[in-house]
This record gives sequence, C-alpha cells and structure tokens, in this order.
Amino acid sequence: MSVPLRVSCIVAVVRSSICIPLALSACGRIGFGLSGDADSGTVDATVDTSPDATVLPAGILALYPLSDDPSEGGTRDLANDRTATCIGEACPTLESDGPFGAGPCHLFDGVDDHFDIPSAAVFDSSTAVTVTSWARIDDVSRGYSAIIAKPVGTATGNSWELEFLSGVPTFTGGITIHGGGAVANGEWHHLAGTHDGTTKILYVDGVEVARIDSPLVLDDNTIVIGADYNSGFLGAEFIGCLSDVRIYDRALSAPELAQIAAGNE
Repeated sequence: MSVPLRVSCIVAVVRSSICIPLALSACGRIGFGLSGDADSGTVDATVDTSPDATVLPAGILALYPLSDDPSEGGTRDLANDRTATCIGEACPTLESDGPFGAGPCHLFDGVDDHFDIPSAAVFDSSTAVTVTSWARIDDVSRGYSAIIAKPVGTATGNSWELEFLSGVPTFTGGITIHGGGAVANGEWHHLAGTHDGTTKILYVDGVEVARIDSPLVLDDNTIVIGADYNSGFLGAEFIGCLSDVRIYDRALSAPELAQIAAGNE
C-alpha cells in the first residue's frame, strides 16, 4: 500500500534518511519516494508500507529511532519488530530536540530509565558487530554513562558496551578503548563501536578515534539501552537524550559510519 504524505523537516536534514524514519516510526518497514522544495524544507513523500517494502541497511539486526512515545511501555524496532521494553517510572520521556535539531529523542533521567531488548540468537552468535547511537549527555561529571550495553556472564563484564566515561566516548568489552576527548554537556555526538571478531574500533562523529585487538565474547544476556547490568543490578544509568540506536551483525567501514554520522544513511 502506498500512502501520500507531506513531511516538514528542517532543511539541513531534508537530504537525510533520519527525517523519514523518525516521522514515520509507526509505519514499520518502509519504502518511500521524495520530491519537494528544499528552500521551504517541505518534502512530498509517497510511502510504501507493504510488508516487503524495506530501506533497511545491510546487516542491521535492530533499529530503534527512539522517536515514539515510551510511556506505553516500550519503543519500536524498525528492523525486526523486537520491541524494547520499559516499566512504569523506568521509562524515558519523549523530547523534541533530537540530533540536527530535528525530530524527537528519548530523555533518560540517570536514575532508572532504560529499555531491555528481547533476547535473540542473532545477538548471541554473530562473529562481528557494530553498535551506533546519537547521544546527548547532560552530565559529563558522572563516571559511567551507558548508551547501549550487552552484559556477559554474571559479574560486571560486557560483550560490548558503548558509553561515556566522565564525558569521554568509550567502547568496552574485552579491552576498553577511549577517544575523542571529553564532550561538553548538552552536545549531540554520534558514537559507534565496531568489532570484526579480532579488532575493535571506536568512532566519534564518523571519525576513528581508537582501536585495539580484543576478543569478542558473547552469551545470551539481555541488551539494555540507557544503562548496564552489573552482577544482575542496573547501573551506569544514562542522563540525557538518545536517538537512532542501531545494532549490525557486521563491522561497518569507516566511510559507512561517516555517512551515518553526517545524516546520510
């Protein structure tokens, strides 16, 4: 089924795929055609919502725009319909000031707000992984602030975790790497961590800032957005806004991540 829509975006992101998934997150998998006036920032979109219509990137396992209302107890995965869940007061709130100054994001309170992603074999057996997110941290003085984490075992380890450590972008799991220097409160940045099974790399705003050889160890622990589980207890709660959280089953290349950070994919 094709549905004609008129979508208004800030001109800076008219060229970006960010605008459409954020505006149409309720549609599920989508295909669309665009035409319109770039000067006015108005786009005419014909959206194909048929089941086989998809514009998903290759190898993506989960895509959470974080543009829907989390008060209903979860947030939609546009890649494979794995709704990430939250409970009551532990649900983030919807805020309008997302990356590029357009589209909503989810505001995490740094106390207990978080989403749990349902367990799936694809998360536990992949020989490579990329995790990405737009993040705006609102208190860089906090020690650990987890964006998205996959714990491993029953103690404090992780298969992988994308986070800030006192405001410094960090990719943990095995050997921890940091880079890019401390960010400022209230700034949007795009963080990405890749692991090809041998080497892990951290990117900030589409630029590689650190790499190291480190093992990738996986089990069936739950993935969490906006916090981490340590010895079964919630911790490293994020304070600030998150948007466009993605998980891939491959290590994305530097050019691919530069395109995502520029809002082009």
